[in-house]
Amino acid sequence: MDNIIHLITNETELAAAQAEMGHLLEISNAGHERTVDQDNRLEILAVLIRAYEDAHWAMPLPDPIVAIQYRMDELGLKQSDLMEAFGNKTSASHIMNRIRPLTLPIIRRLSARLGLPIAVLAQEYKLGPDAEVHATSDKKRLSSRG
Repeated sequence: MDNIIHLITNETELAAAQAEMGHLLEISNAGHERTVDQDNRLEILAVLIRAYEDAHWAMPLPDPIVAIQYRMDELGLKQSDLMEAFGNKTSASHIMNRIRPLTLPIIRRLSARLGLPIAVLAQEYKLGPDAEVHATSDKKRLSSRG
Protein backbone atom coordinates (compact mmCIF):
# COMPACT_ATOMS: atom_id res chain seq x y z
CA MET A 1 0.00 0.00 0.00
CA ASP A 2 1.29 3.46 -0.76
CA ASN A 3 1.77 6.17 1.87
CA ILE A 4 -1.63 7.69 1.15
CA ILE A 5 -4.34 6.39 3.44
CA HIS A 6 -7.70 5.70 1.78
CA LEU A 7 -10.66 3.40 2.19
CA ILE A 8 -10.09 -0.17 1.11
CA THR A 9 -12.37 -0.86 -1.85
CA ASN A 10 -11.35 -4.31 -3.10
CA GLU A 11 -9.58 -7.54 -2.19
CA THR A 12 -6.27 -6.43 -3.77
CA GLU A 13 -6.17 -3.32 -1.59
CA LEU A 14 -7.15 -5.44 1.41
CA ALA A 15 -4.27 -7.84 0.80
CA ALA A 16 -1.84 -4.92 0.49
CA ALA A 17 -3.12 -3.34 3.71
CA GLN A 18 -2.86 -6.67 5.54
CA ALA A 19 0.69 -7.16 4.26
CA GLU A 20 1.70 -3.67 5.40
CA MET A 21 0.08 -4.28 8.76
CA GLY A 22 1.99 -7.56 9.07
CA HIS A 23 5.24 -5.76 8.27
CA LEU A 24 4.54 -3.12 10.93
CA LEU A 25 3.74 -5.79 13.50
CA GLU A 26 6.97 -7.63 12.71
CA ILE A 27 8.99 -4.56 13.69
CA SER A 28 8.15 -5.00 17.36
CA ASN A 29 8.41 -8.81 17.10
CA ALA A 30 11.99 -8.38 15.87
CA GLY A 31 12.88 -6.51 19.06
CA HIS A 32 12.76 -3.02 17.53
CA GLU A 33 10.47 -0.18 18.47
CA ARG A 34 8.01 1.26 16.01
CA THR A 35 7.98 5.00 15.54
CA VAL A 36 4.94 7.06 16.51
CA ASP A 37 4.12 7.42 12.81
CA GLN A 38 4.31 3.64 12.35
CA ASP A 39 2.07 3.07 15.38
CA ASN A 40 -0.45 5.58 14.02
CA ARG A 41 -0.38 3.95 10.60
CA LEU A 42 -0.87 0.54 12.19
CA GLU A 43 -3.96 1.77 14.04
CA ILE A 44 -5.40 3.35 10.90
CA LEU A 45 -4.78 0.19 8.86
CA ALA A 46 -6.51 -1.88 11.53
CA VAL A 47 -9.59 0.36 11.36
CA LEU A 48 -9.65 0.32 7.54
CA ILE A 49 -9.22 -3.46 7.38
CA ARG A 50 -11.95 -3.99 9.98
CA ALA A 51 -14.33 -1.66 8.13
CA TYR A 52 -13.78 -3.48 4.84
CA GLU A 53 -14.17 -6.92 6.42
CA ASP A 54 -17.30 -5.88 8.31
CA ALA A 55 -18.85 -4.49 5.13
CA HIS A 56 -17.94 -7.42 2.88
CA TRP A 57 -17.56 -10.48 5.07
CA ALA A 58 -19.88 -9.78 7.99
CA MET A 59 -21.75 -12.78 9.31
CA PRO A 60 -25.38 -12.09 10.12
CA LEU A 61 -26.48 -12.65 13.69
CA PRO A 62 -28.35 -15.89 14.26
CA ASP A 63 -32.11 -15.91 14.76
CA PRO A 64 -32.76 -15.36 18.51
CA ILE A 65 -34.95 -18.45 18.96
CA VAL A 66 -32.50 -20.65 17.05
CA ALA A 67 -29.65 -19.25 19.19
CA ILE A 68 -31.56 -20.04 22.39
CA GLN A 69 -32.33 -23.58 21.20
CA TYR A 70 -28.72 -24.15 20.11
CA ARG A 71 -27.32 -22.90 23.43
CA MET A 72 -29.81 -24.99 25.39
CA ASP A 73 -28.65 -28.05 23.44
CA GLU A 74 -24.99 -27.18 24.08
CA LEU A 75 -25.63 -26.90 27.81
CA GLY A 76 -27.94 -29.90 27.95
CA LEU A 77 -30.85 -27.77 29.16
CA LYS A 78 -34.57 -28.23 28.68
CA GLN A 79 -37.13 -25.46 28.45
CA SER A 80 -38.19 -26.29 32.02
CA ASP A 81 -34.63 -25.47 33.20
CA LEU A 82 -35.15 -21.86 32.09
CA MET A 83 -38.44 -21.10 33.84
CA GLU A 84 -36.82 -18.41 35.99
CA ALA A 85 -35.63 -16.66 32.82
CA PHE A 86 -38.92 -16.98 30.92
CA GLY A 87 -41.09 -16.26 33.95
CA ASN A 88 -43.51 -19.15 33.51
CA LYS A 89 -44.26 -22.22 31.42
CA THR A 90 -46.79 -20.45 29.17
CA SER A 91 -44.42 -17.59 28.30
CA ALA A 92 -41.63 -20.06 27.59
CA SER A 93 -43.84 -22.09 25.29
CA HIS A 94 -45.24 -19.05 23.47
CA ILE A 95 -41.80 -17.51 22.95
CA MET A 96 -40.09 -20.70 21.82
CA ASN A 97 -43.01 -21.46 19.45
CA ARG A 98 -42.84 -17.92 18.04
CA ILE A 99 -46.27 -16.92 19.27
CA ARG A 100 -44.96 -14.09 21.44
CA PRO A 101 -41.76 -12.07 21.02
CA LEU A 102 -39.02 -11.93 23.60
CA THR A 103 -39.37 -9.04 26.06
CA LEU A 104 -36.50 -6.97 27.40
CA PRO A 105 -36.57 -8.49 30.92
CA ILE A 106 -36.57 -12.01 29.44
CA ILE A 107 -33.77 -11.06 27.04
CA ARG A 108 -31.66 -9.86 29.96
CA ARG A 109 -32.29 -13.01 32.00
CA LEU A 110 -31.64 -15.36 29.07
CA SER A 111 -28.48 -13.49 28.18
CA ALA A 112 -27.15 -13.91 31.71
CA ARG A 113 -28.28 -17.54 32.04
CA LEU A 114 -27.20 -18.78 28.60
CA GLY A 115 -24.22 -16.47 27.96
CA LEU A 116 -25.74 -15.19 24.72
CA PRO A 117 -25.10 -11.60 23.61
CA ILE A 118 -28.02 -9.26 24.15
CA ALA A 119 -27.54 -8.09 20.54
CA VAL A 120 -28.48 -11.59 19.32
CA LEU A 121 -31.55 -11.86 21.53
CA ALA A 122 -32.79 -8.27 21.04
CA GLN A 123 -32.93 -8.31 17.25
CA GLU A 124 -36.23 -8.56 15.44
CA TYR A 125 -37.27 -11.99 14.27
CA LYS A 126 -40.21 -13.54 12.49
CA LEU A 127 -43.10 -14.78 14.57
CA GLY A 128 -45.22 -17.69 13.42
CA PRO A 129 -48.73 -17.45 11.94
CA ASP A 130 -50.24 -18.26 15.36
CA ALA A 131 -48.81 -14.98 16.67
CA GLU A 132 -51.41 -12.95 14.75
CA VAL A 133 -54.27 -15.03 16.17
CA HIS A 134 -52.84 -14.64 19.66
CA ALA A 135 -52.36 -10.88 19.27
CA THR A 136 -55.93 -10.45 18.02
CA SER A 137 -57.36 -12.39 20.96
CA ASP A 138 -55.22 -10.33 23.38
CA LYS A 139 -56.60 -7.09 21.88
CA LYS A 140 -60.19 -8.33 22.16
CA ARG A 141 -59.63 -9.36 25.78
CA LEU A 142 -58.07 -5.99 26.64
CA SER A 143 -60.82 -3.98 24.92
CA SER A 144 -63.54 -5.93 26.75
CA ARG A 145 -61.98 -4.84 30.06
CA GLY A 146 -62.12 -1.15 29.13
